[in-house]
Amino acid sequence: MQNKINIPQIIIDERMRKIEKEKLEELDVYHVDGNCLIKSENNELIAGCANSVIPSDVKIIGAHAFAGQRLLKEITIPDGVTEILSYAFADCESLETIFIPESVSTMMLAFKNAAGLVIYCEAEEKPEGWIDEWQIGAENIHWGVSREEYESIITNNS
Repeated sequence: MQNKINIPQIIIDERMRKIEKEKLEELDVYHVDGNCLIKSENNELIAGCANSVIPSDVKIIGAHAFAGQRLLKEITIPDGVTEILSYAFADCESLETIFIPESVSTMMLAFKNAAGLVIYCEAEEKPEGWIDEWQIGAENIHWGVSREEYESIITNNS
């Protein structure tokens, strides 16, 4: 279920022009779903928080989307996400585990400063579209793990 953001006006710094609420609704650029701010045009998750649930129609987890969310302990990346951009999960100090589905074909430096993070990847090896430094600070990576295996591991460890 998508919710429209109710913003009465936006002030633009450059010329301090107001965009009235009606004009903003005509643009329909962003929507909120699962406590995530999503760019409607390409289903890019722009911002999330510790209690976000990434909607199944998200295709891109944007740069800095969850950066600095120190209370984020777990997050599920749905099948269908194709890109995880720079610093998407940087400085998420409490993030313990994450599963990356095989659909992720592009991965930038997403996990900076994630020393305790355990990463489970559905792919058998690093896909060609992932930069070499995609996981700086996260050294515990498991390849070739299905979502079902991951969920079993998480259930048994809790």
